[in-house]
Parts: sequence; structure tokens; C-alpha cells
Amino acid sequence: MINLGIEMVLDTVWDEDFASPSSEKHRKLSSDIATAMASVFRNESRFVGVVVTRIRKGSTIADLQLLHNGGENFDDVATSMLRQASRNGLQVGGARVLGLEQKEEESPVTSGGFDNRWLGFLGVFPVVILIVIAIAIQRQRKRERKQRAQREAMKKTWPFVRNLNSLRTV
Repeated sequence: MINLGIEMVLDTVWDEDFASPSSEKHRKLSSDIATAMASVFRNESRFVGVVVTRIRKGSTIADLQLLHNGGENFDDVATSMLRQASRNGLQVGGARVLGLEQKEEESPVTSGGFDNRWLGFLGVFPVVILIVIAIAIQRQRKRERKQRAQREAMKKTWPFVRNLNSLRTV
């Protein structure tokens, strides 16, 4: 299931209860939004539903996710259908929709409750680990070269050191 983030601006007076998902007003407005979106997409077979992720102040703004089965150009088709519905006076529970805008951010809503943002982290994590390992190996090799160079310099400066080492075996 794929998500399309939408920001919906409503011509309604802000009520603090809208911000609380447990409030009756929030649930009612969310239900009205879902009903309005279902009517807009009633002839679109790829449309699955809508999830209201947040209702916030700034007039009254609802952030929602259109859930769909994908397919070619769904985002473009959905954006076009929403613009047309808005021009035709789309209403949500008696309030006129003043604006609908597609959001570019990644959606936390997915089927099965898995958060897509983790996929980016999981993809980057192994790369970071490999870089850290490569740096550690490089530093170890540099240390070994430095120690080898110091031993060689010591042998050239003190040739008798080699002879002392051979005497110790007795």
C-alpha cells in the first residue's frame, strides 16, 4: 500500500478539541474528511482510503494520507481530482475546503504499521559500519608502518641491536 500526503485547509473556526485524537470533535472531523475523500475518489479503483494523521491550528489544517494501491501516475491523478473537487466547492462536514496541497514528506502510515522512515536508516546503517571498519583498518596499517619504520631506523642507527637479539637466544 502506498501513501500520498495531503494538507487540507478548512474554512472552519479552530477548536482546541480538534488537536486531540481522543476528542469527539476530532473523530467527527476525521470521519467527515474520510467521507469527503471517499466521494471524491469513488470512481478511482486504486483508492483504498484516507487516514487523518493530525489536525492543527493555522485556520484549521488537516494532514492526511491517501492510501492507494499504486499504479502509474496515481499521485498526478489524485492531485488533479482534488484540485477539481476543491474548485467545485468540496465541503467537509459543512465547512468549505479552502485548499488542498500535496505534501512532500515521507509518511509514517503504512500497511502493517511499519514506519517507512526506518528503511532509510536501515539502508544507511551498513554503509556507515563499513566506513568505520575501513577507517579502523587504515589506522591500524598506518600504525604498523610507523612501527616498522621506527624499527628500521633503530637498526640503522644501532647496528649492534641485531647482534644483541641473537645473543639472547642462549
